[in-house]
Amino acid sequence: MQKISIVIRTKNEAAWLRQVLQAIARQTWTNYEVLIVDSGSTDQTLDIARDFGTQVLKVPPETFTYGRSLNVGVEAAKGEYIVALSGHAVPAVDTWLEALVTPLQDASVGGVYGRWEPLPDCNPFDILEIEQLFGKDRIIQTTDPKFSNANGAWRKAVWQVERFDESLPANEDQAWAAAVQKRSFSIVYEPTAVVLHSHNRNPGQLFRTGRAEVAAKKWIEKSDEEWRVITFLSVWLRSTWKGWQMTWRLRSNWRWWCYCPVYYLALRYGHYCGFRTPLHDVYPYGYHKRRPTTKQMMEDTNWEAYTTSRIGYGSVPDGMIR
Repeated sequence: MQKISIVIRTKNEAAWLRQVLQAIARQTWTNYEVLIVDSGSTDQTLDIARDFGTQVLKVPPETFTYGRSLNVGVEAAKGEYIVALSGHAVPAVDTWLEALVTPLQDASVGGVYGRWEPLPDCNPFDILEIEQLFGKDRIIQTTDPKFSNANGAWRKAVWQVERFDESLPANEDQAWAAAVQKRSFSIVYEPTAVVLHSHNRNPGQLFRTGRAEVAAKKWIEKSDEEWRVITFLSVWLRSTWKGWQMTWRLRSNWRWWCYCPVYYLALRYGHYCGFRTPLHDVYPYGYHKRRPTTKQMMEDTNWEAYTTSRIGYGSVPDGMIR
């Protein structure tokens, strides 16, 4: 039984972290370690981590990106297999870990990601998105870079060849999957590796997340696609109609009917701005310059000067922690 390192990225995850760690403790695969990479929690997150005896690594919030946090965690990991898990993704079954890493025993598999199911407090619109994205059939992907670091796994040996891009504000998981597929590895979607995971973002968070994800996607694909106003309005209206249909299907509270147009207006306007905004304007890290890797930063003797004068880091907008 190979050792697994479970890397959990956190920032103010006290609401669900205890349930996450308790679910991990019930897994049938017992040879594992848990590493928490925290980027400035101000709630009880770190106290909960200490209650479970987990190793905690800290990333300054002003230098945070999803890719950087993962690289920091994997760098310290001792396992042959690496599992990335969101701080609010609760394993739904005791065989989750085993199901997630078993496909990695095939040397041709570069990464595996599992299915999401909504948390109990999930809104109807996130439920709709989860149903659309995460089906019940196993898929082997050779060209489709769909992947998720909220519930994903890979061999550390593959990561040593292809690390996560630390410059991206979002979609670092799909950028990694695309790079791994170019090295002739496949990506496996394993629907039996189920976690409870969803978001209840407010309109501001929806806008910022939508904008960053689309801008990052453009950057990854080197795409010059742009949405016109008519495209934005058309997509917003179609999304709102589907959201209303989902609200009716679930017999949800009347307030979700009222909130539906606002939800999709914020999200789709974020997408519209993402299609029309250069990436460095979305996430001001100076993308015209290549950022140093985690290893380079750790080796640099003047960390403070490196982070403040050479790069000019910004901070991640609230609501983008996955």
